Amino acid sequence: MNGVTISWERWGESFFEISGDLENAWRAGEWKFTYGYGQSGFDPTLATDFELQILASEEDPRPLSEPLVIHYGGCFETGQITNIVFKQR
Repeated sequence: MNGVTISWERWGESFFEISGDLENAWRAGEWKFTYGYGQSGFDPTLATDFELQILASEEDPRPLSEPLVIHYGGCFETGQITNIVFKQR
């Protein structure tokens, strides 16, 4: 699905992203991301919880899904996650 608004919290910061942004995605519906290189508080070696939630929009943050929590053990333990694909059921 393209155009899905995602709230993403990690390392104490929140971001809004849109799926299917073809400049930043590999294929339709995919959300490709980086971990925040160069941003304050970013340390990929530290464990954190990634909390993802689909919202109506950034301007209307009404949740359209339950939060998805991914327990990330840090890049040395867990490896790297680089993309998530949103599919409609």
